[in-house]
Amino acid sequence: MPNNITIQGSLGKDAELTAAGSTPLLKFSVGDSVGYGDKKSTNWWNCALFGARANTLADMLQKGSKVCVTGEV
Repeated sequence: MPNNITIQGSLGKDAELTAAGSTPLLKFSVGDSVGYGDKKSTNWWNCALFGARANTLADMLQKGSKVCVTGEV
């Protein structure tokens, strides 16, 4: 049984479309802010999306975009 996680936050930079062999690969980082005031910090999550959806979402995932990602850890 895989460990699943849901992350909600903003993209730190534009997504990068590359390939893993012949499979499209989209890489992006999501920043998740926690705390408040002087104790506020950001957790950064490196994410990857494989396949046809990578091509579809590549132009939409730009720096500052709000996203919600669910996947395996």
